[in-house]
Amino acid sequence: MSGTQSAAQRYYFFAERQAAKVPGIDKSTPLIPIETCGILGAGTMGGGIAMNFANVGLPSRSSSGSKQRSIVASPSSRATTTDRPRGSITAIEAEERLALITGSIDKTTSPTATS
Repeated sequence: MSGTQSAAQRYYFFAERQAAKVPGIDKSTPLIPIETCGILGAGTMGGGIAMNFANVGLPSRSSSGSKQRSIVASPSSRATTTDRPRGSITAIEAEERLALITGSIDKTTSPTATS
């Protein structure tokens, strides 16, 4: 109970609760419905972020400055979906989630675009 692991777990426990308390925002604050999400970057991290949105049913669009990077997100997302333990989701559910993810190579919306 006095070791570093115990201290770290206590810190995490209280930090998680504190993070939910934003000053000036209470339970009466109206929520804004989110219909779609945009992700700048379509690499491994962007693919993982897209899958997190897809797992809760939100469509997302990844933007990348190159076709190569835009293609990377799909296999990355597919791997995180299909490499799950058996029984967690069906193949149909995996395809439905992957269908929520689209990519773009539009240079005007890419973080790597130059002006």
